[in-house]
Amino acid sequence: MGMDTNKIEQQDDEEEAMCRLKQRLLKLFDRDKDVQDKIISFSAAKEQNNAQLIKDKEAAIQRLSEENRRLKDEFNSLQKTLGEKQHRLAGIEEKNRIMEDDLGRVKNEAAALTGENKRISGELNEATALAEALKRKYEPIRELEDIYHAYNKLPRDLKDSMAGFIRGDSLLSFVISGARDSRIEKFWEFCRIEVQKSNGLEYSRELASIFSFFFTKINASAEPSLYELIIPPKGTKFDEDSMIPSNNSPSKNGAVDSLVLPGYIGMNTGKVIKKAVVLLKG
Repeated sequence: MGMDTNKIEQQDDEEEAMCRLKQRLLKLFDRDKDVQDKIISFSAAKEQNNAQLIKDKEAAIQRLSEENRRLKDEFNSLQKTLGEKQHRLAGIEEKNRIMEDDLGRVKNEAAALTGENKRISGELNEATALAEALKRKYEPIRELEDIYHAYNKLPRDLKDSMAGFIRGDSLLSFVISGARDSRIEKFWEFCRIEVQKSNGLEYSRELASIFSFFFTKINASAEPSLYELIIPPKGTKFDEDSMIPSNNSPSKNGAVDSLVLPGYIGMNTGKVIKKAVVLLKG
């Protein structure tokens, strides 16, 4: 308690001393006009300086505020642009995803089509091979039927004259009677006589087809082939060593207009056995 009293008394003494100092300074200022003026001038300068500082700070605050607004606007603009670009990017990514899905689907469809194409191609190859096999199997039959049809188109008297070489009572008898090597040369002679008649060209196509058919079958049965047909192309110059002019030709010399009856040569000797009967151009 005594220590607190002493402390209070000490403070009172200091305040009293400070008060006396202030009074002395005031008296001094009252006596010295120059000091008063300097103090007033210093205070005014300080106040002016403080006012300028405040003004500069306010200007700086204004500049910072404007810069802050500009940066804020720029930030907002950049944010908006970023949002737009993110939206566009999301759209592009979605389109890319759709395109990738479509590409995958197209690839799957292409793979399926490739497999289907291979399957169809394989089936087509099998069908083609089967068709070729059937063609090879049935083509001789169809050819035989065509030749038999040509035979049946001939008039009765001509077929009766051919009976010594070919009998056409049935398709079987037609094939058996015609496919005889021993009769082929005499059958050619018979055909030559018929086509050289005045009306021989009327049935020369059928006679030539029948002869060529049986000649080819007989020749194919030999190994190697014994004969080769003489079939001069149209426009070939007449050759008396391998050709006979048709009696119905307007000329006995010149170029071949058409074949009337094929001839044939021996394969081993190259000798002309029967000359081809040809119709010459006028």
